[in-house]
Amino acid sequence: FVYTSSAGSRGRGLFTARACPSHTLLPLGEPHAASPMQCCASVCCSCGRHLERPVRCACSAAYCSEACRDKAYDTGHALLCVAADDAARSAASLAELLSLGSDAARV
Repeated sequence: FVYTSSAGSRGRGLFTARACPSHTLLPLGEPHAASPMQCCASVCCSCGRHLERPVRCACSAAYCSEACRDKAYDTGHALLCVAADDAARSAASLAELLSLGSDAARV
């Protein structure tokens, strides 16, 4: 059973009702998140649109527009971005998100 719930200060997160092994495929229905593969460098890292004039983050992630880049940063990219302005804060936020996921899995 997969569900979304509050992820503290980072908004909402995706959790499972039971612990499951790493790399377990979970049937989710509609996509909750997506990540382009290295071979797909011609699509936006946020919305998946084809890139005609890429707008890059300092970490080299590519977006179709500044608005798409900013939205991605505000909705999760900042957690993983190695070029984030405040890497310590990003790491703390990611740790908080991960701990909420582990707590929810114990339910």
